[in-house]
Amino acid sequence: REVRDAARRQRTSLNLACRQAARRAIQLQSGPGAYSRQSYVAETECSCQAYVQLGTPRHARQAFDRCGRKGSLWDIEDLVETSKSAGGCPYYTAHVLAGNADIVFCPHNYILDPAISQCRSHHRERWSLRGRVIVLDEAHNVEQGCREAGSVQVPLTELQQINVALAALPLRHPHLQLRAFGRDIRCREACDQLQRLPVRLADFLQQEGDHPLPHTGQQQQVLAGARRVWGLPGNPSVSEFACRAGLVDRGTLGHGMEELALELTDRVLRLQALGKAFAEDAVLLGWLTRLQELLMKLRLAASNVDAYVVAVFRETAPDGDRISLASWLMSPGLILDTFASTAHCVVLASGTLAPLAAIRTELMDSVAYMNRAEPQGPLEACHVVTPAQALLAIVTKLPASGNPIVTTFESWRSATFMMSLGEAIASLVEAIPGGVLCFFPSYSALEACVTTWKRVSGNESPSIGPWARLARAKAAIIVEPRSSEASPAACTSFMAGARSSSG
Repeated sequence: REVRDAARRQRTSLNLACRQAARRAIQLQSGPGAYSRQSYVAETECSCQAYVQLGTPRHARQAFDRCGRKGSLWDIEDLVETSKSAGGCPYYTAHVLAGNADIVFCPHNYILDPAISQCRSHHRERWSLRGRVIVLDEAHNVEQGCREAGSVQVPLTELQQINVALAALPLRHPHLQLRAFGRDIRCREACDQLQRLPVRLADFLQQEGDHPLPHTGQQQQVLAGARRVWGLPGNPSVSEFACRAGLVDRGTLGHGMEELALELTDRVLRLQALGKAFAEDAVLLGWLTRLQELLMKLRLAASNVDAYVVAVFRETAPDGDRISLASWLMSPGLILDTFASTAHCVVLASGTLAPLAAIRTELMDSVAYMNRAEPQGPLEACHVVTPAQALLAIVTKLPASGNPIVTTFESWRSATFMMSLGEAIASLVEAIPGGVLCFFPSYSALEACVTTWKRVSGNESPSIGPWARLARAKAAIIVEPRSSEASPAACTSFMAGARSSSG
């Protein structure tokens, strides 16, 4: 919680806040004299003792005994439980283990978003996707995931804050040097070069933000509130945007700028470890992470102008007008190339990927897809459920009360809502002769409902209530366990129930 609070105060990513807290904890372990308490203001003094325990024999032994048994999978819930008892950090334990693992399960954005998949930060040095076999399950989400991974939106205020943070760093550390472009450069030169992009974009947005709104009926109005649009039919090209914004000028968007931002991040982190940093340096680290994302994604846009749409927005707010730049990727194949071109192979798998012609059209801009796709075409299995066997029914109101079904965050905390939902599910289960599979949005929602359904008030009979109705209707009720250790028992109960006459 302390790390999350520090990340929120410093407006930085949680991952970066974890890295800062980890370095401080290690330095504190070296003794009170090794860490300058005057280097940070009180609000940034946050250290992670769980990280210190990461390399202890006790944590390593318990992690292996619980999760590393032969024939078992490393489960994230098991890592959390092990870390609670051994005192280590489950987040970084997973980071370390992923480097040597044969199989790693992760969300799509860990693969699709270059800002994550190409990250070389703490404990990710061995995460390279080069030469890997990548299986993207639920691949019907890949198109949208690629578009989001290649898109970026940045307000003018953020660009101005990045400029201020970079301009102030050399004043705090005038003698700081770092290695870039094959030579040693001073902090002032490094910051001047990194300021090129945010300075030019900020000037550009201030100019374009004053552009009048297009007249109603013009094609620019397709994006409500947009002052200028590039890349849509009837509008200037993204090439013109890149020229006007100064993105095509040498030294603004090259790979070297991303490397320079990363090198400066590492140097500031070292200053923190040595106790020579200031509170403002922690804020700067957050802006450097944001700058790396802007450099990477705007370089993609400037290099693939036909695949992007760019717009400048100006919105009226109580505290003043807000100007922002949006760059949207329209061709998801570009992001596929960031990992598919060097991977051993990429498998797109999904039970709802058909019609396959649609995804082939979306990915045609991917050089890797066009050059490496199997010539015989995709493998498509026939559906085992015929259309005559399928029924899609949407329930919008709770049968008992007639109230609309609104599943907000507050709904899952309301006993009345959960009880009404349980009665509706019980009615459906009683009417269905075979087995029933019911999905919940999270473990917490599932557990809250089960607890509520089992609860019996003082004036009710134990045989009344959703849980009692479910138990009478079916031979077994299986609740998916959080821990993998409980999975075998749940599977045994499921098989027993499936073989019974009640189903």
